[in-house]
Amino acid sequence: MLSYKKDLLNFDLDEKANLNLQLNYDFHANEDFALNINSDKFEFNNVNIKQNKADILSLEKLDIKTFVFNLDRQNIKFDDIDFNSLKTNMILNKNGINFANLIKKEKIAVKDTKVEDTKNESKPWKINLSNLKINNSDFIFSDKVNNTIAQTKAFNINLNSLNVDGSNIDLSNLDFVNPKLSFNDKKNKIDISAKNTKINLDKLTFKEGILDINKIDVSKDNLTLNDKESNFNLLSKEIDISINALKIADNKTSIDSMSFGLIPENARSTPSTKIRGSLLLLIEEPPRMRIVASAPGVLLLEYRRAPAIFPFKPSPIVFTGTFFNASPLTFVIAEVIVLLDCVP
Repeated sequence: MLSYKKDLLNFDLDEKANLNLQLNYDFHANEDFALNINSDKFEFNNVNIKQNKADILSLEKLDIKTFVFNLDRQNIKFDDIDFNSLKTNMILNKNGINFANLIKKEKIAVKDTKVEDTKNESKPWKINLSNLKINNSDFIFSDKVNNTIAQTKAFNINLNSLNVDGSNIDLSNLDFVNPKLSFNDKKNKIDISAKNTKINLDKLTFKEGILDINKIDVSKDNLTLNDKESNFNLLSKEIDISINALKIADNKTSIDSMSFGLIPENARSTPSTKIRGSLLLLIEEPPRMRIVASAPGVLLLEYRRAPAIFPFKPSPIVFTGTFFNASPLTFVIAEVIVLLDCVP
């Protein structure tokens, strides 16, 4: 049973919620005010939060194997984080987003006070996350203002590592798998759905305002778009997008290479071929020739005869070694025009 003060919070927590926590701490009351906290066990179970009698968040289990908090070094570390069955229902209405109103606001009288300029340099906090997993989770976003709803069902996220040092971010690898994604715009009568979306993000860094991403791979098994007002329908299968070396700096975006594949449903097409080069001058049609190679193992011979169609049967006297059966070859040679320039 997890107790809380209901008069301070703007939501209701299910009575089955429980927190299993084992902490170790080390405190030194010196000039640096050193405080070190680490956990051997951190489990949050059976969480169900309601607001205005509507479910907005539920969590079957949150398990954190390693938690370290160091106040002196301003370092927070999480390792082996597992979210199991996280269900989130975010709602936007005229009063704002529901999650922004979880804590009740108290009216505080504001007094005019003089603010003194201080130039104390604060040390940035360092946050390290590794082995983060979100399994079998749902997310729903309902926009009551624009009458739209977006939702994803049973998605999974695997994060290898994430390091945050002040404003600098370093992410090693992120996998996102979403069996079903849908978007419905009731106002404009637009429906979009996608199945089996897979996103892989490899090596993302953000330092000094520069964003670098080594590689992004996006694939979908099925994409459907239905615009009822425009009477436009799109059905596509096997969408694959790959972006290599994406960089954004100083409002400029650069990409080393990008590939895009889209196969429409029931579509048949013939691949096209583009050859770059110069065209021949349209002076005279070039001669036509057909060359037929010799049968395997036949010795090369030099034989001349006037242009015609004739069977070619080499004399057996010319051959040495092992003999075999081969069909006679046929040469077809068209008339050849040769232009000679003579220099006196």
